[in-house]
Amino acid sequence: INMSKLNCIIITPNKKIRNVECDYVGATGVEGDFGILPQHAPFITELAPGILFLRNLGRADDPIGITSGFLHVFEDKVTVVTDNAYEKTDLTKTQDEYKKLYEGKKLNMDKIDKSDPKYNNMKTEVDKLSVLFKLTSYK
Repeated sequence: INMSKLNCIIITPNKKIRNVECDYVGATGVEGDFGILPQHAPFITELAPGILFLRNLGRADDPIGITSGFLHVFEDKVTVVTDNAYEKTDLTKTQDEYKKLYEGKKLNMDKIDKSDPKYNNMKTEVDKLSVLFKLTSYK
């Protein structure tokens, strides 16, 4: 039986969010969802807005919302560098409230051209609301 674990470190420019051992890491990359188990091949990918799962067998998942960043795997060490990370304790609204905010902001964003100087700020806000909305599913 292989008893190895993953060492997972999640950092933002402002603070270290996690430095923990876990059995599995699940994430959303720009090319789709993926999972990492111990002894995974070396790997680096860009992350898309979504939920990062840290899973320990027999315990509840530890979901963390990520808006963007990179994930690197090497010798059972998973390093996530992200602009923003959100935890369940950061949630201040209900799932319905986040859904309405997200849908409203997304409609406004979809009405403007990508070349508009306001577009990137709107996209950042839409990505954040999308992540917070997804995170409410894991309360």
